[in-house]
Amino acid sequence: MLILSQLDRKILAIVLVVTLVSGAGVLAFRYFAARGERAVIEVENRIVQTVTLVPGAEPRQLSIQGALGESLIGIDGAHIFMIESACPDKVCVHMGRKSLSGEVIVCLPNRVVIRILGDPVLP
Repeated sequence: MLILSQLDRKILAIVLVVTLVSGAGVLAFRYFAARGERAVIEVENRIVQTVTLVPGAEPRQLSIQGALGESLIGIDGAHIFMIESACPDKVCVHMGRKSLSGEVIVCLPNRVVIRILGDPVLP
């Protein structure tokens, strides 16, 4: 039988509360965040292109030259995503499709950042 001390119970309660609060924050962001209106693509902290995200628009691709080589970015209506990049680990490719204001796709080795911008949700 496992017996928890007073300190163990307090630590467990704190961990549980922090987990619940952070989980609620993630869910609130996913369900209440505004849909992004545009995406800003930066290379080495310089804006190289701004793309309008329009639901129902034709899919298209952009080729952006990064520090290591080419990054291929896909735009599918209101979603933007990294198709291919010159980076070794491809973490940016696995970040998935983004469409909500405030979301970011980052390729650190290639120094390419995609920021989704839009009007914030007002109470």
